[in-house]
Amino acid sequence: MCNVYLMPEVAEEWPWAYVISQNIDSSSHYCCSKYCGVLYCDENCHNQAISDHRYECKVLLHSKGDIPSDSIRLMVRIIGKLNDHSNTSDFSCKASYENRKYHNLMSHKDEIFKDEKRTSEFSRCCYFLKCIIEPNELPETTILMEMFGKFCSRQILINSFVILDNELNSAGLGLYLNLSKLNHSCNPSCVVTFDGPKAYLNTLNSEFEVTTSTILENLTISYVALIDDTAHRRKALRERYYFICKCERCSDARLDSIATALVCDNGNCDGVAIIDVAEETARCEKCATVIDDIWEAESLMTYSAEKNDYYYKRTEELLAKQQKWLHPLNVYRIRTVTFVGHAAYESGRTERTLFVYEELISKYEFYLAEFHPLIAVNLMTIGKLYMLRNMYTTALSFLEKSLNVMKYSHGEKHSLYVHLLSMIEKCQLQINVHDNDWIFVYQAYHVTSGGGINYFTNHILLELLFSFVKVKFSFIASIVSHKTDSSLVLINGCAFNFGKIYHLSRSNVQFDQANEFVMNKLPLTHAGRCAVNKTLLIFIFNFAFCYCCSCSFVTKIFFFSKSKMNMHTTFIAFLIFSMIVVFDVAYANTEHTAKGESNRGTVNVKPRAHAKRAAATSRHSPESHEERRG
Repeated sequence: MCNVYLMPEVAEEWPWAYVISQNIDSSSHYCCSKYCGVLYCDENCHNQAISDHRYECKVLLHSKGDIPSDSIRLMVRIIGKLNDHSNTSDFSCKASYENRKYHNLMSHKDEIFKDEKRTSEFSRCCYFLKCIIEPNELPETTILMEMFGKFCSRQILINSFVILDNELNSAGLGLYLNLSKLNHSCNPSCVVTFDGPKAYLNTLNSEFEVTTSTILENLTISYVALIDDTAHRRKALRERYYFICKCERCSDARLDSIATALVCDNGNCDGVAIIDVAEETARCEKCATVIDDIWEAESLMTYSAEKNDYYYKRTEELLAKQQKWLHPLNVYRIRTVTFVGHAAYESGRTERTLFVYEELISKYEFYLAEFHPLIAVNLMTIGKLYMLRNMYTTALSFLEKSLNVMKYSHGEKHSLYVHLLSMIEKCQLQINVHDNDWIFVYQAYHVTSGGGINYFTNHILLELLFSFVKVKFSFIASIVSHKTDSSLVLINGCAFNFGKIYHLSRSNVQFDQANEFVMNKLPLTHAGRCAVNKTLLIFIFNFAFCYCCSCSFVTKIFFFSKSKMNMHTTFIAFLIFSMIVVFDVAYANTEHTAKGESNRGTVNVKPRAHAKRAAATSRHSPESHEERRG
């Protein structure tokens, strides 16, 4: 019995030859050490491609800074590969396949000779190659024509793949010998995603199964954008790949009519108005309302296809016009909505971006397969934007949906999937913090040496949990033993839900009772010099109450260890501990009344000179961080 594998990852392949586009942001990519102008995803990518780049680097340095196009650079790399007699790529697959070699690739050079535009491109390519490559290293023109036909042209052609980054933007060109076997379908079974230059073949259906008897060539991908009407998809395939698609989706007249549908002219109807090309009218399927004049609607679709851009104002104006005529599932309106979302995102309009991206989800799900990468990335972006707005519960729901899709669209080994997991973990942590804002957790380590703060007793002094139920303040204290080698005073996890304090503990009487309870019931221990005393707790509590009485914001104060302090946290720590010294004055005046109250479980801390305390706290001031959220 053969093994059965559930998707994701059907196959993965490192490109036989590839180039990173020179149009991408060079500040976020690794540059060649010889400054020939070539970019790489990162240093690891550069190291893996260094053998391929040696020949290219020499050629580009000879070009004196005039970096050729991506397709010409790819041809240069292929020439270098052939000179090194390299003919196979690094490929692994769960399905059955026969390893493909470069010479097995389809050329289509006969079609290119008949294509005036491509012939012109080839002539320019040959001229540039002759300028930068030594004559004895340059193949004959017929070989160059075959090479050109195997992978490149003005856009994607035949065997090359556009390498996409994590946001599905073009990042380069790659020649994948085995993945280029895959045939096209407008309703594909698989999709190719990229992690740097490495390509992964993944399923688009959770029920799809791959066995060792599955033939790789029987799997399909889409060569063109799927959110488009049949006429434009077929046109693109014919111009780029020299065939006319006759797949199931291209034969689905119903779906294609929705792709170009209009909004019903009846304001009370939400039906789909289908265009009748012969009659030059549109009729609503729901209420049978006829739209006689469809010229403006058709012009809007033409404008959308040809002149759309990322300028926010122009795309918003175009969308406003399209909303009057084009149905929400019209592919041209969806394309404009996508551009509006990108423009809003780039211009920092978070609210608008969220609205548009959430609107796109249902549209993508209508036209795309269950686990398409576009859906995963869109959901992840929405979650990221909600995290930036501190709406962590909402963000988590979108991130988890993205994870369910990305598990199949990208695979669990993909760097974007790993990054998404870290985002979810961070989001869950924030939710846990916010859900427990009513808890005040106070942990402190203190010293045993009478001569100064040299080492700790390895005890957490206390963990205080404050909860407010209606108007009653309840207090729980516990001491937990803990081993540590730390040599710094660590006070962390101090958190209040000041909103609950404000609403549930408004009266001065309640606060006075709570304050007195803290003073008298706090179970402090003393060994040598205490790193923390009751004054710190009183200061925090008073600060919390005063702040929430002046505004209804929810504020948290966190104290962290002194290590890796920056100027901001140092300044905050200085202010806090300066105020602690002031509060110590009031505490010192009343401390003598607390002597002998050991039955209350307290240990009195003798007041010290302010200079000594200031010196101690300045040496061991923990970092502090204040975070506010409305």
